[in-house]
Amino acid sequence: MTYTFDDSVSANHTLKKLIDAQKRGVKVCLLLDDLNNRADKKLKAELDSHGGIVHSLNMIAPYWTEFRLSRGQFRRHHEKVFIADGESIMGSSNITDDYGGPVYGSFDFVDLNIRMKNLCLNQVRSFFGEIANYYNYNLDRDLPNKDIIEKYNEKHADSIFEIPKVKLIRTQPPHIEEIQDFILQKIHESKESIKIIQPYYYPIRKFEKALLSALKRGVSVELITTAKRDQPAYTSLKNILLLNELVKNGLKVYEVHDKLLHMKSYQYDDKLYTTGNDDIDVRNNLTKLYRVI
Repeated sequence: MTYTFDDSVSANHTLKKLIDAQKRGVKVCLLLDDLNNRADKKLKAELDSHGGIVHSLNMIAPYWTEFRLSRGQFRRHHEKVFIADGESIMGSSNITDDYGGPVYGSFDFVDLNIRMKNLCLNQVRSFFGEIANYYNYNLDRDLPNKDIIEKYNEKHADSIFEIPKVKLIRTQPPHIEEIQDFILQKIHESKESIKIIQPYYYPIRKFEKALLSALKRGVSVELITTAKRDQPAYTSLKNILLLNELVKNGLKVYEVHDKLLHMKSYQYDDKLYTTGNDDIDVRNNLTKLYRVI
């Protein structure tokens, strides 16, 4: 599942690999946010013809053709999650040349993805089931979603040594804000240090207030962010303007200039961290769905 999947070398290579997997008997299901679903139509059709499944999430067209414009059309799926047998990957990478490495892509973006083996598998599968059920989609051509999830939970179970403190949390505007609540809680609890990697920082008052409070009680707060932003709404904004009050109170800011930083991560007291696809800015917090681990 991903937010952006285009018709590029990297994306087409990925689709061809998925088609090869389907041909050798692997059950493939691809979930793409409809807003940025620009995957090659012929390759999608080929995957479908071999038994694979491709779903477009929260389709835009019905909101306009059926005259039911609402906030729902802005409910975009920003999650980037992958699972295959006993392994899963979660992080910030979309599937386009921009996010691809030097072999298949242009390597314009710098991302952070975490690979988990026999870890959090039940939670990741439940996430896919939750999304599919919301749109009345099937994850499998033969079995109901509940049954296919239970089948693979048994076949590829979490390790008996699974770390109990590893957890998948979510944000689903406007009612579920587990990620925001977790980040705020850990900022308030931090005693020594907070390290943040966040490319699209835009002041949200409750976050800024929490960080100011941490700085004033002596916590070292550091932010790695991007010097240039790829989103048109933010290209003219300078970090010194957005972070002025925090910098005055001791925030240390490091800017990445040679690449477009796209990774998102937090570390608290060098003991606990989160990574995933959550952006800290007002617009995205009101409209996009996120997952972090």
